[in-house]
Amino acid sequence: MSDIEKQTSSVTVLLSFLVGSAVGVGLVLLLAPKKRENDEFKDDEGPLFI
Repeated sequence: MSDIEKQTSSVTVLLSFLVGSAVGVGLVLLLAPKKRENDEFKDDEGPLFI
């Protein structure tokens, strides 16, 4: 492989990692349990472990 192909593949891997991280963080923020007015969680809501 030429140097340009190696650099392009490295950038692609890095970019896909960053996009995947952003999607993962977004999903965690959307699916996290919501706080109540008194800052307590409901009894049936546990931590977000899938």
